[in-house]
Amino acid sequence: GLSAAWNQGAADTDSPWILFLNPDAEIWAGTLNGFVKAGEERPDVAVLGPVVRNADGTMYESGRVFPSIRQAVGHAFLGPFRPSNPFTRAYRQAGWDRLSEREVDWVSGSCMLVRRSAFEDVGRFDERFWLYAEELDLTTRLREAGWKVLYTPELEIVHEGAVSTGRSRRTHVMHSASIYRYYRKHRAAGWRRATLPLAWLALRARAELVSARDRVRSRTS
Repeated sequence: GLSAAWNQGAADTDSPWILFLNPDAEIWAGTLNGFVKAGEERPDVAVLGPVVRNADGTMYESGRVFPSIRQAVGHAFLGPFRPSNPFTRAYRQAGWDRLSEREVDWVSGSCMLVRRSAFEDVGRFDERFWLYAEELDLTTRLREAGWKVLYTPELEIVHEGAVSTGRSRRTHVMHSASIYRYYRKHRAAGWRRATLPLAWLALRARAELVSARDRVRSRTS
């Protein structure tokens, strides 16, 4: 899985900063020196995320909030079909142009610069996240430990997206399993443990709905 591979790569280096860059992404603008400098100037920051563009040049909305349960449900079921819904817009901070620096809850794992001391302090990537949501889990643990996450336009990348996995039903099911794992680990404390079966069913239903949407699109394209 991706988390295990990233941990192995990190273990083979000893630099104070670690750049995690997806194989289907490349640096488009800016420099790594400038990216690292932005982190060095903020000793309270553990993770930096760059501007992320899709392959067609459009802006990918990296730099998001940890959603409330209400936002998460609304985004999960409305986002794939009506991206302009208020839940998705709030979760993605859609009113922000992504060209200015901002502290955020988490950034896309397609490219992250991570402070090694913080990374080691919280136990690296959780390898139970085989694929998807590993960056969400890591930034959650870092923020709980008092660290901050920074989105900065000092670097810009282009991310092709879904090159390794495609957009199959299996991919959507894997994604739903990782989100469920995140919910169980970080959000299902106390009385919310009782919601775990419902959360599993809802996420699996979403995976099937999005798979059906993709099949319809492929037939009509």
